[in-house]
Amino acid sequence: MTTLELNAATLDELRADVSARTGRGINAILAGIGLWTVFAILGLLISDDFILGLCYVFGSGLLFPLSLLVAKAMRLDTYAKGNGLGPSRASSGPSRSSSSR
Repeated sequence: MTTLELNAATLDELRADVSARTGRGINAILAGIGLWTVFAILGLLISDDFILGLCYVFGSGLLFPLSLLVAKAMRLDTYAKGNGLGPSRASSGPSRSSSSR
């Protein structure tokens, strides 16, 4: 097997690992379904368009935290820690040098 084939196999394995660990984003989809269901119910209950709009704007900010809660309940690893394709601490943010000017 050539190096290119080996790297391709390794990349496919890493992709499969990320897909399995993160649930392929099903947590965000389920959180979105729940959030939009609440929005639909609020649309039936609230007649003032301004208040309803505020509920939509501020309520939509709950999508990401809700998806994290759903992922935790489903025991998913949202960030695929330890996978080469996931975020790593070494590459997070700009590097800082110890020399002063």
